[in-house]
Amino acid sequence: MDNTGHGDPRQIGNQGERQTMSSSHTFTATSEAGTEYTIRVRIPRVSIPGRGGPLATRAGRPELHTSDGRSVNRLEKGVYQVVTTGVVLRSSSPDAP
Repeated sequence: MDNTGHGDPRQIGNQGERQTMSSSHTFTATSEAGTEYTIRVRIPRVSIPGRGGPLATRAGRPELHTSDGRSVNRLEKGVYQVVTTGVVLRSSSPDAP
C-alpha cells in the first residue's frame, strides 16, 4: 500500500504483480458501414515477484484501443466492439488477436 492507504496504482492482476514496459502493434478493422479503424494492441509486461528474481515477467492481458483512444473489446478472434459506440468491427489481419 502507498501512504494514502490505497494499493499501488500500477499493481494489476494477482497480489504482488506489477505492470512494467509493454509491447504494442496495430491492425486495421472495418465496421459494417465500411469505415476503417486502426486498432492499437498494447500487451503490458507484468513482473512476478519471487519467480526468477526481480526481472521475471509474463505477458499481461492485451489492451485494445482505436487510434483516437477509445477502448475496444475483443468479442472473438477477428471480431471487436468499440465500447463507447457499440460499433462492431471485423478484421482478417494476421496481427489481430
